[in-house]
Amino acid sequence: MILTKVINFKHIRHFTVFLATVCFLFGQSIDATGGLVAHWQLNEGAGNTIKDSSGKGHDGEFGKGDPQWVAGISGSALEFDGDDFVAIDAWITETGAADFSITAWIKTSTTSVSFITKNNGDRQLDFHEKLFYVGDAATSEGGKTGAVEWVGHSCDWIRGDTDVADGKWHHVAVTWELKGLGGHIYVDGVEGVHHMGYNGGADIKGNTWQIGFTSGWPGGVDYEGVIDDIRIYDATLTADEVVEAMEEGLTVDPTGLLTLSWGSIKTR
Repeated sequence: MILTKVINFKHIRHFTVFLATVCFLFGQSIDATGGLVAHWQLNEGAGNTIKDSSGKGHDGEFGKGDPQWVAGISGSALEFDGDDFVAIDAWITETGAADFSITAWIKTSTTSVSFITKNNGDRQLDFHEKLFYVGDAATSEGGKTGAVEWVGHSCDWIRGDTDVADGKWHHVAVTWELKGLGGHIYVDGVEGVHHMGYNGGADIKGNTWQIGFTSGWPGGVDYEGVIDDIRIYDATLTADEVVEAMEEGLTVDPTGLLTLSWGSIKTR
């Protein structure tokens, strides 16, 4: 199966102009990005900063260590070796007491490591701090070693049912709907939940985001692997919207010459 983007950009452009006109005339704010509040494409390919393409200004800088620029799912990506991370000095959005979604492309062979964290920046996992990480039944409850999980201190967790710690590219997503207490994990566009007990504990004021950082628990080692095309939303994505985010991230290969097939990605 070939995954390609089939969006008619001309129509979208015209519709966006229409929305902007409506906003101007009626004084209302319409978010045409569908709740996207941060998007790091990671296509810089050099330097020690990453740019937020959502328009919200949530740029990041390399923290400890030296993440390496490598070929990604499309363009470049960042590779982490277990002792480095990128700091995003921003609140961005609530991830407990409000709807949210996070998507990313990851490639790793390691478990008990977090690829996205919201905390106070230290190595202790404190009350209501959150991790999006690759689980290990030996170091945390829930079973399913290698499955991705969204977890918060005293918040319980949402764990998927697919092993992603196989050294291949996978698109991962977590979505949360506060009103219905509904949490979902998606891997490669397919929803699958092994455990859902997340209760939506509110974030602590002042907590910010890190990429490739693990907050001391469960493994205490920073992320080892590659990450690409990270997106954060202040809304609950539908299954179709998760697939759309996935497809947008893999339209072309790192050389920019060929459309990627899902089969070719699974072998890389």
